[in-house]
Amino acid sequence: ARCTQATQPSGASCTKARSPKLVRQTQRALCMHYACTPHYLGDMPAVTIRNVPDETRNVLAARAARNGQSLQEFLHNTLVEIASKPDLNELLDEVAAHKLEAKTRVESNDILNSLTDDRK
Repeated sequence: ARCTQATQPSGASCTKARSPKLVRQTQRALCMHYACTPHYLGDMPAVTIRNVPDETRNVLAARAARNGQSLQEFLHNTLVEIASKPDLNELLDEVAAHKLEAKTRVESNDILNSLTDDRK
């Protein structure tokens, strides 16, 4: 049994084992590896996420389909988008760094008094 050229770029055999069940399982694992590795990534590292619940996978696949994307493209774009934005800890670190640079301190009472004055 062999993978197709589309799913395994080298066209090499997935496996040759004695048990037909083991052959199918190994083929499925290897073929899915190559099928889920887009050619445009080249030598970029792959990320494997194990034990994703079926319901979660189905929701993500439906979102990908609504966007006209494969699940791989959808997850790739989503991860790139998440990584491009700072998380809460990074934002807090950035705010703390700006506060140190500014070397100014506004007391909470001053802020509350200003808000009260603005409302009058």
